[in-house]
Parts: sequence; C-alpha cells; structure tokens
Amino acid sequence: MMKELMTITDCRKALCKREISARELTELYLQQIDARDREIGAYLTVCAEKAIQKAKEADSIFTRSADVVSLERNSNTLCGIPYACKDNIVTKGVRTTCASRILQDFVSPYDAAVVERLQSSGAVMLGKTNMDEFAMGSACEHSALGRTVHPLDPARSPGGSSGGSAAAVAAGEAVFALGSDTGGSARQPASFCGLVAMKPTYGLVPRYGLVEFASSMDTICPMTRTVEDNRMVLAALAGADPRDMTSVTPPNEWFEGIKRQSLVPDLKGKRIAMAADISRFCDAATLANTLRAARMLEELGCIVEETELPSPDHALETYVILTAAESSSNLARYDGIRYGTGANGESYREIAGCARTTGFGEEVTRRILTGAYALSAAHGGKYFHKIKNVQRNILHQMDAVMERYDAILMPTTGSVAFPLADGEKTENRYDSDRFTVYANLTGLPALQIPSGGDGKLPTGVSLLGRRFGEVELYRIAQRLEEMLAEKIAEEVTEYGGV
Repeated sequence: MMKELMTITDCRKALCKREISARELTELYLQQIDARDREIGAYLTVCAEKAIQKAKEADSIFTRSADVVSLERNSNTLCGIPYACKDNIVTKGVRTTCASRILQDFVSPYDAAVVERLQSSGAVMLGKTNMDEFAMGSACEHSALGRTVHPLDPARSPGGSSGGSAAAVAAGEAVFALGSDTGGSARQPASFCGLVAMKPTYGLVPRYGLVEFASSMDTICPMTRTVEDNRMVLAALAGADPRDMTSVTPPNEWFEGIKRQSLVPDLKGKRIAMAADISRFCDAATLANTLRAARMLEELGCIVEETELPSPDHALETYVILTAAESSSNLARYDGIRYGTGANGESYREIAGCARTTGFGEEVTRRILTGAYALSAAHGGKYFHKIKNVQRNILHQMDAVMERYDAILMPTTGSVAFPLADGEKTENRYDSDRFTVYANLTGLPALQIPSGGDGKLPTGVSLLGRRFGEVELYRIAQRLEEMLAEKIAEEVTEYGGV
C-alpha cells in the first residue's frame, strides 16, 4: 500500500524525471485497488490489462522525449496519470452500468468525448466507479451493484452520486477521477472526502457519452486532491464538441488563462458575497469553517459581505421537480428492447413494464413517477412551466448578485459525511444539495475545496462564479487552499492516512 497519496503534480515530476515509469505508477495504483477496494467498494469495473497497455504507450512517449524540461513545462498533459471514471460515462469495450440492474451488462461501442480527450492526453483509465443508480442519490447507497463506504470511516457515506469517484481518489486508488454533477453530485462527495471538485459552466465540458439524468443540468466534473490538479484536468476536458448541441466554446482568453501553470494573483479588492443565514442549515464545524474561510479571504485583501440569495428551500424544491421531470423523459428509452435487460411479455407495454420493474431501483422509480406526474396531461404542461418560471427567477436573482461580486462563498454541504443508512431505512438525503443546486439551476461554475474538519472528517466550502469564471475561481481557491492547508492537517486527524 502507498505511504503517501500523490497528486498529479507529484506524478508528473516523477514521470518526467524518470524516477518511475507510467507502467510502474499504474501497477502501484492497481495494487492499491486490490488491497483496499474490497473494503471501500469504489470500483464496479477494474480495467487492469487495458490500463497496463495504455501505460506502456505513455512510457514510449516519455522515452521518445529527450527534453525532460519541456515535458515538465507542459502543464496540460496528463500522460501516464492513472484516473478513475464514473460509471455513467460511456467507455468503448468496457461496461457502463450506471449502477443499475437494467444496464449491468451494457458495453458501449464508443467513448464519451471526455474519455477521448483523456485518451489523447495519455491519461490511464484504471476502471469505472460506483455511484447512485443513474446518478439519483446523495449517498452512493442507491447502487444496485454494491455500496461504497467512506475511506476514513466505513460506517459513513462517501457522498453521492459520485461517491465511488470521490472514495477512489481519497483512498489513493486513483490520482484523479471524473464525476458528474446534476445538483451537487460531484461537489458534495468531494466535500465529504476532503477533495477539490469543479462543476464547470454548463456546456463548457461536452456531455456526449454521459448517460442522461437531467440533460439541462448534467455536467461532467474533475475531482482531484488539489486546486492545481483540478485546473490541469479541466484544461484537458474543456471545449465544444459538435456531437453535443449544448456544448459551447469559451472566449479565447479563457483557454489562455486555464493553461497557465501558476494562477496565484493578488486578491486585493476582490468582492466576495457570503450567503446569509447559513447557520440554519449547518452543523457547528461546517459553520465555523465557512466563517473562517471568509476571514481568510479578508486577510488576503478581499471584500466579503453577507448577501441574500434566492430561498434555499425554493431552489431545492425547484431542482427536485425539474430533474424528476427530465429524468422521466430521459429514462423512457429503457424498455427492455432498445436499451436495458430483456424482459418477457406479449405486448410492448408488458415487456417495458417487466423490464422497468425488475431493472430500476426504488429511488429511480420514485423520481420517474414524480416527473411523470409533473409532465402529465392532467396539468396540460402548466405545472412544469410554472416551475420553469421559478427557475428563471432564481437565475435572474443570481445574475444580479454576480454583477456586484466576483464570487459567492457558501458551505458545500451542511454537515460532514452522514452515517450510512440502516438496512431499508434510507434517510432522505435531498437536503445535502441545498447549497449546491444554485450552480446547476443557473449553469454557473462552482468550485468545492476542503475547508477544515470536525476533528475526524472533512468539511468543504464552495465558490460560485460568473459564466466562464473558472479561472477566477481557481485563483481565489488556490490562495485560500494555501492558507487552509495547515489547519486542515490539524483538524482532520486521519486525513492523509487513508
């Protein structure tokens, strides 16, 4: 097992200086998976042979590159870096299950756009990670194929729905991971596991090959140990793709900014809004660490002011209904004929009913039924349109705030990782998305970073930014990360020992 958890930066230095080969690095992580993952359950599929072959290809690139200095200066290459991929992102020749019985044997004939881009960069995919079924959940407890536990405390959840990706990185079973985020599904588990996660501007990272949950909010996210690592992965993922009609091309200066090796600026005069009245929704450690982050930003020269945001209750309720409606439409294709496991019946209705009854879990079924009701002919579409109007109002209110501020500071979740559910008594976890849904409802970028801990487990804070404001968020977060590093080491007593 590894003695120290490595960042992308650590691995790049070792690879470029020939202190370790890509194959040796990959084998080290495969050994870590073999040693730990029976306990943690981060992976659903491990691709050892494919990973070793890709690592050999990376080694040949390093062998042909005589100029080590030029390799070290190329801050955007991920050549030879082992990563994990959430199992709702399709991968050619490797099964993609979405942690559902209905897709448990599905093998995609093509790669997602983000997988293609990581392949081109030379990154090494170790395997596919566990998740809540079809990304519907906040605890990684709604997987039909097994449960993932928190690497620091096996009695607690790693978060969800990208819990497998978060657990893999936190446990040293991958250097970085891809997750997806529809209402906080990457940022919440990153907060629980002490990681960095960026939910980028909607459309910045193409969704081609991401299995849909709620298409207007689904976003693919890098999950890493540090802010700098996160920047490097996002630089490799971003950019329009003609196969995704919702993907967008950011301004030229965005690419120039994201590719800079050092992002640290002077933050003097930056205006930061802090969500008001957060104490109602936070435990003591989360509240204290969020307020401390605000004080540290002031020490860095920022102007921090409390600001009223749209009602967290309205935002959460709007998110729940809209995503249920979209998921009801998106999952209609799983009928046991076109997609999903085969089923018996004498008519299409019987076949589809059998496939969905046996193939979908309780949480997915609940959301499909909720969404079908919201879209039902009984309402003539009026109910859904009313909820869309609420979403537009939230968007306008958030845009008004962003006109006055460079970023908004808020807790990522209201607590540290919660205990795993006891048997069939699964607690409603929707409340853990209370702060994260703003970014998905508006399409704005949001960056989660560790903010400290309660003595045993991590807490996190998020910075919400303007459209295509990822570079600005990375700059602010990098300075904050530096100031918090020592405190986090003291407060999360087991952190780093996973």
